[in-house]
Amino acid sequence: MDDTLRYALVVAVMGLAAVGAYLYWQRQKNATADEAERRRMQRKRQTENKNDKSASRPAARPAGFGRR
Repeated sequence: MDDTLRYALVVAVMGLAAVGAYLYWQRQKNATADEAERRRMQRKRQTENKNDKSASRPAARPAGFGRR
């Protein structure tokens, strides 16, 4: 009986360790994906800022503008 309980305890501990390792792996994978998404959004914002700056330049004036 003692051997059976020891075996059950070892199996339970191994199972908990496997579940813990899997959850840790998932969390790390999600953190990596979140970091990649954050970098992608940062690049997108930088590109949008560049486009906004170039779009805000004054337009060329038509010929004869301001002359009388």
